[in-house]
Amino acid sequence: MRWMMTLLMILLAGCGGRNFQAETGELLLEEDFSTGYGWEENASGGVEIGVQNGVYRMRTDVNQYVRGFGTARHADAIIDVEALQRTPDENNAFGIICRGGLSADTGSGYYFLIGANGSYAILKGTNGDPQPLVDWARSGAVREGAGTNLIRAVCVGDRLALYVNDELVAQTTDTSYQSGYTGFVVAAGRGTVAEIAFDNLRVWEAHLPE
Repeated sequence: MRWMMTLLMILLAGCGGRNFQAETGELLLEEDFSTGYGWEENASGGVEIGVQNGVYRMRTDVNQYVRGFGTARHADAIIDVEALQRTPDENNAFGIICRGGLSADTGSGYYFLIGANGSYAILKGTNGDPQPLVDWARSGAVREGAGTNLIRAVCVGDRLALYVNDELVAQTTDTSYQSGYTGFVVAAGRGTVAEIAFDNLRVWEAHLPE
């Protein structure tokens, strides 16, 4: 399956029409969530996160970003994960956090997000209120409703890019965070429930060619 193939190089269209190549190095992390070791768990109010039945399950009925992290820190990385939406509501957001900080108060890190209505965005977490680096827009690459999307986050130097189902949908640059924890994030729309199962996580070391 193409999803399971090791990446050799990712060609991205950079700002101002420039191209850059993000090259993969060592496979830093491969996680099938067969155990809960090293992954954040929480059950309070309408939020439940943690490893369950071979996936990292995040369920929430709150209209704010709920985050869950492993123990590994990364700097320049390419992060792949399968995200299965189990609930039918389309008013939500979910995806990968790159270079995240563990403090819920600041919510720091880069958020590579999709929504079940076919949307996507890249946000920067700061002071507990994530702000758009790439504002919400729609793409046919994002599968709508319940089902699985393949999400890839690229964080290399100041370059950030989001792929969905092997298609580049968003890119930007930012220098706020150089390293941090890899994790997942989910938010439900008002009056709805979002449940996402993350599986088959892979994290590669990445760099720009000299």
